[in-house]
Amino acid sequence: MEADSDIKYVGLHTGSTVGYHKKISSRYRINLQRRVVAGVTLIPMIQWYDSTHICTVEHYKNFVFGRQRLTKGNFIEADLGQKQLQTITTEGMQAHAEYATFLLDDDPMLRIVAHMDGASKGAKHTPLALNPQWYHCASLCNRKPAPLCHDNSY
Repeated sequence: MEADSDIKYVGLHTGSTVGYHKKISSRYRINLQRRVVAGVTLIPMIQWYDSTHICTVEHYKNFVFGRQRLTKGNFIEADLGQKQLQTITTEGMQAHAEYATFLLDDDPMLRIVAHMDGASKGAKHTPLALNPQWYHCASLCNRKPAPLCHDNSY
């Protein structure tokens, strides 16, 4: 986000975003263009997800909360996310710039965020089964990665 001011939100892969590029292309006929910023591959997201993400405080204050975009008691994904999806599918990807949402896409088949207890879809494919080398988010911030132990200890 510091490397590119056009990026305000970066989502981490979950079960629902695995193969995101292909899902969006198939469902909405939108061709998402990947881009590399500071050595990290990102893909535009056409809908805000409430799942694990990194977002600038300024974007939350000025864009998400500052324009009365939310209905009291609703999740951001339910209000803003649906509005974003509608806007982009009707107006095209030029409307994406206002939302500035991206997905970390270094390995599009890897779920970075999932329930460790198997509570997510496809419980047999828990994160540790997909990739036994898990790291803290510090590794995404160019810090020395520390392996995450199977018992969730650090």
